[in-house]
Amino acid sequence: MDDKTRIYALLSAQQFLIGQLYARLFLADADARQNVPKALIDAAQYRSHTKAQADDEALIEMQAQIVLDLQHFFADVENRVQESLGRRNR
Repeated sequence: MDDKTRIYALLSAQQFLIGQLYARLFLADADARQNVPKALIDAAQYRSHTKAQADDEALIEMQAQIVLDLQHFFADVENRVQESLGRRNR
């Protein structure tokens, strides 16, 4: 296995495990389920760099990608929460 594949596998495993932790948190705390994703996405979108860096095109592109990744991540976590709630209600 090459280094890129190992890094991808490691990041995928970490993302899965962190997603599981957030899902458990959100199942236990409905307020966190509503507030944490929004707060983290807002922080990444609006407070992740200084004004001096705001004109750096590469940083702006990276910031946009981070926001998109966080949105996808929390959408996946929400799907896990919904699935878990569905199983509980059966």
